[in-house]
This record gives sequence, C-alpha cells and structure tokens, in this order.
Amino acid sequence: MPLEATAMLRLAPIVLLLATCGASRTYSRKLLHVYNTTAVDPSTYLDLGAAKQFTVLANTKIANKVATTVGGPLGVGPGLAVMAETGISYPALYSLCTCSFLLHHRALPLSAATSVSLPVGATTVGGYLGVSPGGEGKSDESDVTGDTMDGKNSIYYSALPSDHGHAIDGVTEDALDDAKLAYQSATGRDADGVVNIGDDELVDNGDIGGLTFYPGHYNTTGPLNVSKTFYLRGDGVFIFQTTAMFLMGPGSKMILQDGARASNVFWVIGTTASFDANSDAVGTFITQGLITVGSGTSVTGRLFAIGEDAEIHLENSIVVFPESSSRVELLTAEFFTALAYATITNTGPTRVGGLIGVSPGSSITGFSYITYSALPVPKGRAASTPEFGSPDARTAKADLTTAYLDAAGREDEVNKIVVVNIGGQTFTPGLYKTTGALQVTGQDLYLSGNGVFIFQLATDLLVTEGRKMILQDGAQACNVFWQIGRLAQFMAGSDSVGTFMAYAKIDALTGATIDGRLFSLNEAVNLDANVVNFPCTHPAE
Repeated sequence: MPLEATAMLRLAPIVLLLATCGASRTYSRKLLHVYNTTAVDPSTYLDLGAAKQFTVLANTKIANKVATTVGGPLGVGPGLAVMAETGISYPALYSLCTCSFLLHHRALPLSAATSVSLPVGATTVGGYLGVSPGGEGKSDESDVTGDTMDGKNSIYYSALPSDHGHAIDGVTEDALDDAKLAYQSATGRDADGVVNIGDDELVDNGDIGGLTFYPGHYNTTGPLNVSKTFYLRGDGVFIFQTTAMFLMGPGSKMILQDGARASNVFWVIGTTASFDANSDAVGTFITQGLITVGSGTSVTGRLFAIGEDAEIHLENSIVVFPESSSRVELLTAEFFTALAYATITNTGPTRVGGLIGVSPGSSITGFSYITYSALPVPKGRAASTPEFGSPDARTAKADLTTAYLDAAGREDEVNKIVVVNIGGQTFTPGLYKTTGALQVTGQDLYLSGNGVFIFQLATDLLVTEGRKMILQDGAQACNVFWQIGRLAQFMAGSDSVGTFMAYAKIDALTGATIDGRLFSLNEAVNLDANVVNFPCTHPAE
C-alpha cells in the first residue's frame, strides 16, 4: 500500500533525555569533545580485512566436544568442516541440510592463533571458523581430519551471516594476518588522538563498570575490568586498548545506546581476556593471549586470539556475529509509547510509559483509565501542536512517517523470511523481510544478541494468545523495529517487544503486554487493559 510521506522542518533539535541507570556515570573530563562527538574520524575504525568474516580462527586445532551451531564458515587449514545432524539445540525452519534457509541460529565470531576449545555445553558460532597455521591443511571437505578438528561432526552452521563454514587454509591465513594488522594499527595510533584513562579518578583500578563512554580511542597500561553494567553511547567507533589483561565480572553487561553498534567496538588487549559466567559483552576482542568464555556468557562481536600459542576456551556460551544495521531513528517519536493518526481508544485499566498522542486527530477515549509509569519523564498526553520545550504529537507523527519510510526502504544484507509462523524461531540482529504476513503462534519467538533487529512486513502481524517475544543474550526492546504494511494485532495475554509501526490500525487485546511502542500511521491504536512499557528504561540502582 503506498504511503505519501510528509516532511517537517524543525526550528531546533529536541534533546532526548531517556532515563538510564541512576548509578551510571558519563565518562567526561578535559577532552569531552573527543568522547561525545558522533562524527568520529573514519581513520579510527579498525580495518579487519579478511578477518571481518571470521568467527573462529586458530593456529593448531579446534576442539568441539559437544553439539555446536555455527553461523558462518569454519576452517582448520584448507579443509571444510563436515556437518552432522545430531545434537543441535535450536529449532530450524528447514532441515539441517538446507543451511542457507536457517534464519535464526545465533552466530559466533571467534578466532585464535593456536586453538579453539569447546569443552562443555552447547556453544553457538557464526561466520567463518578457522585455524592457521595449525593442522595439516586439506583441499576439500572430505579431507578434514580429526587431527585438526575434534568433534567436527557435531558442529552446525546457521545462515547468518550468509558466508559461513570451514574456511580453506589460504583464507584462514589471510584472516589471521589481517587481524594482526588491525592490532598493530590500534597500538600504533598517534598518542595525540588517544585518551589515557589509566590514571583517571573515575577509573578505579582499571574498573570501567558503571561508566558511560562516547565514541573515541581509550588507552591504559593497566588491566581493564568491567565489574557491572557498562554503557557505550553514540553512533561512532570505540577503541579500548590495554597492554595488560581484560576481565568481565560475573553477570556484568555492556549496553549499546543511541546508535552504538557492536561492529564499531574494538578491544585491543595485550595479554589475556576472561569473561566470567553469565556476562554480556559487545565488540571485536583481539588478544595476544588466552580468551576464556564462561558458562552462560554472550558476546556480540568477535573473538580473535592472535598471539603465538594463543587459544580460545568456550563453555556453554553464545557469540553473536555483529550485524551492521543501524537503528531506525525515531527523533521526537522516541518519547512516545502510543501514537496514532486518528484516535487512541482504551477499555479498562491500562498503564503506559512516556507520552501518548494523536495527530492530526485528537480523540482519546477511556483516557481516565490510563495511568503512567514513573519513568521516563516526560509522560502523559502530549500536546497536539508544538509547544516550547515539550515534544508534541504533530512533530512526532511527522518523525514517525520518516522512520517508517526509513525502515521500509532498507535493502542492504536483507534476509528473506519465507514462512508465516515464526513462533519457535530464534533471530539474531539483522534486517528481515517477508512479502506477506507474520505470526507468532504455537511457540514463543526469541530475539538473541545485542544489536538492531528490523522486520519488514508487507501485510499483517499477529501475536496469538499467550505467546511471547523473548529477549536474550543482550537483545534490547529499544533496538527492535517492526515495519508493518497493514495492521498489527496482539491477542489476550501475549507479550511482545519492539517499536511497532503499522500502516493501519493496532489492536492490543485484553491483558496484552508490550515492551516498546505502538504507532499507527493512518488509523487507530486500540488498547484494552494493557501494559505498554517504555523500552530500555532502567530503574535506579
């Protein structure tokens, strides 16, 4: 259905102040302009070359002792890994042999100069996997030997990224060389463009947990430790460099905000890196020594162990291939959880976060039964037309139109969904498209990984009664976007996540919960005793 876009000139930008964790601090000192700029010089990006497509890269051997799902090519020398059809731990859209159609398995980007060990519990891998120069390389898939790959018959590949498998020896060697060049590039940068955080009063004994960093290049000669939630904010390149070790404490997390992407985060580590159990990390980690990933840990990025005799040890962990999609910018509409063209209707007690509004219509029925969460501020019903210092429905509606067209027009690296029911599937960050409708029915939907998810639907979205969309491995509701060609319907007791931008109406039936936003471009948003939580608002610690 065609959509006629309108554009509106704004006199001044509205600064978006979303409530974040009260204990977090913005890292800013004498060179604040280095941190908070969104126009990071492109030279700060680390060019990974051939290594960009790799997930596992080792010098001598890859040891896989349990079932593993691989989301990209894998390699030990010049052979291709042999796939088996037993032990896979994630549901498939098609049979295991039709790997190019598996849209949902989590992806694991790893690379080591010596060996990769997968000793305990199922671990998921994406992208290319390889060992160089270890093992005796072979020329084709049939020549892969147990000497170079333990447990190769229990390694599986998902379709994301589309280039995946056991890389041939020459490609593997080139990737390792390029990873080393990237490391040298980071350590050889001009000191004038690098911010020394080692002696800063905000960084206690190398602990950057609880801080917020903007794009830039940060350096220390001491260890780096993330003891609690750590924030990366802004669309730019982040480089963290240490000549010592890196440690993520148990249960600690890295959170991407305001356009930050895992593919633009780099950790350059002089010795070892250790990720304790149940931690969530983002970025490309390039080490000279051992990388150890504890049970239940999720890494959205890559693990490259490039030093002599360097290894990677995994235990029941997830490493998601870093996608390149950027967020859909909502601008003023970011403040809203319910926004409609004609009307908002409500029946029964409904609780929402943030603002609600209608434009160009003005009717909100059942308004007296709507209550508002404490966070974020501003909250309540927005003004219909612009008012100084306050978001308004008319401007937000114009920004919503722009966001809808942005999401609908994206084409790069699109993954086609060829089924209607996506219940029971797991999707990693990326751009997905269907020429028809989508349903979440029968089983729950899983969104896995700290990145941006964009779903393009030609027609309708239906979440059936009691079904849930579940975020895992660092996925955030504020990074999930649904561009819906017609209407969206959330049945009673369902639980959904993301920003839902529907061309026509949105119906949320009795007791449905949405962590995100409900936006109707041309009709109504109809509520019935719902909870609409503002996405990515963290309570104060």
